[in-house]
Amino acid sequence: MEEHPDAKITITYWSESEITEIADELSQEWGKTVTPTAMYKVEASEGNIRVVSWIDAESQIALYTSTENVANPVEDSVETPVEDPVETPVEDPIEGPVENPVEDPVSGKDVLFNGNIEEGDGYQINNVVIDVAEVFADAETCVFKVYDQGELIHDKLLNEGDSFSFDAEGETIEITLDYVSGGIVPRATIFITITDDDQVYLDKIVDGGHDKAEFSGIPEIIITKEVSSYSVEQGDIVTVTVVVRNDGDSRATDVRFTDPKPAGFILQEITLEEAGPMLIDKYEERIIYLYKLQANEPGTFELMPTVATYSNDAEMDFPQATSNRPVITVTGEEKVPDDENGEVIESQAYVIKLDRYAAIPNTLEVNRGDTVIWRNEQEESKYIFEVISEDGLWEEQSINYGMEFSYTFTEAGTYNFIVPPWNSMNSTVIVK
Repeated sequence: MEEHPDAKITITYWSESEITEIADELSQEWGKTVTPTAMYKVEASEGNIRVVSWIDAESQIALYTSTENVANPVEDSVETPVEDPVETPVEDPIEGPVENPVEDPVSGKDVLFNGNIEEGDGYQINNVVIDVAEVFADAETCVFKVYDQGELIHDKLLNEGDSFSFDAEGETIEITLDYVSGGIVPRATIFITITDDDQVYLDKIVDGGHDKAEFSGIPEIIITKEVSSYSVEQGDIVTVTVVVRNDGDSRATDVRFTDPKPAGFILQEITLEEAGPMLIDKYEERIIYLYKLQANEPGTFELMPTVATYSNDAEMDFPQATSNRPVITVTGEEKVPDDENGEVIESQAYVIKLDRYAAIPNTLEVNRGDTVIWRNEQEESKYIFEVISEDGLWEEQSINYGMEFSYTFTEAGTYNFIVPPWNSMNSTVIVK
């Protein structure tokens, strides 16, 4: 304003309801969708130039700016008058111009902020805070201090029109000082860009600067799967305990677990099963699964890992956590029944593929002593399927994509299996 003492500036307050009435017209004028909110319409004119800006009343960020030549006016922007709006000449309410300081200061970069910040406040980008530390209106300069999780990493003095950039959060952030203004509370009008805003999960003005900012830490989920015995006899019971611990510096949110049951065992009893979603505080440890398995056939079996997906308070997703894979050795003779003539029946293995939401084949005829393998080949969606025996051979068996579950049939009969909620994946095994 010191540079344009003859400029005439007026501000009109538009309530949210008033903006709602003209939102469609403003959207056409601005070329983008307008969300109704309380705004200030700032008009500044000097000579034959008139600048009109619409400013968010809460954040004081300029939402749209246009410049008109009064001598050769362009087509007036669409404006619907409201009843008796409050119009007050302003001496210096916003402390500096709010129109875009630079049309495109850094080509190819995303704009994070374009507006005014008071001295002592800051702007937070994820865990980085840019403080407007000191404003010198007479010298037309400003001191910026940049903090990464509370630690000072940059201290810069900028003149109006100058910029500086730094690397943080895996991107390059640039700050341009457009204008400084004095008054009771000095302000700086700044323009902030980043090379890629896809990585930005938090950006806002922070009253009080970095001292008042809240930072998101990184949780670290550790899963341990333990078994009561690593060597058992066929028919013995094994107790499985799965423990989760958060070794990170922040709580984990939206934690979800999957725990596929192993081949060669029958689920006998579930004492505890907490699959989530849940919160796990930093340094917290808890049991999430406790169940008993019965060894069904001899052999060496590697238990499937328990897997967890989780986020933090900033809704950042982290790579899934995976438990260890205990190996259990089951000893005993494989029981192969004799046929009616007393001759030993040769055991065979058959596969039922779970793919394209179907069981292929959906009906099998096998002999006593044969083994049927359910294999998850659903590559498209990579679902975890739950195979349930309707005849009580087991309660349910979880099969991850690319994994399988097997069962050896020793008794003649017809056995039915379901995979909720897909009826097309049901199967029948006929044992002769």
